[in-house]
Amino acid sequence: MSSGPYKVQVGDSLYEIEVLAYEPGQADKQSDLRVRIDKAELAVQVSRPAEDQVRIDFPNGQQLVHILKIGNEWQASVSGLHVTLEQQIGRSKTGLRQLPREVTPPMPAVVVRVLVAVGDEVKQGQALVVVSAMKMETTLVAKFSGR
Repeated sequence: MSSGPYKVQVGDSLYEIEVLAYEPGQADKQSDLRVRIDKAELAVQVSRPAEDQVRIDFPNGQQLVHILKIGNEWQASVSGLHVTLEQQIGRSKTGLRQLPREVTPPMPAVVVRVLVAVGDEVKQGQALVVVSAMKMETTLVAKFSGR
């Protein structure tokens, strides 16, 4: 599953949707998602009642979305409204859990060495950067595998 962000054009309005956390359901059960739509965060449950359908359960109701993949593009139809989903960043090859956007030291620090480059594949626990604080060096590691 991709994390996005996705740009969704609905009429003249443009929305940015990003998956912040994903917990897959067992077999045909619902999956739990935490998403951000523009600046609002929302917890939803998602299931696939049919190959071309996604049911999204929101805190105040549910919505059935018909989906279709044409080439590399995803089309979605909701209550007669048709949209195209366009991914804005690369795909993750691992299942999503918490998706931090930055690696931060436990206290204010100075970067001593950067051990990976932008776009490198990293494994969970791999050293990313060495920082120095109060004359002590600390190695910050990846919390999960990915790019």
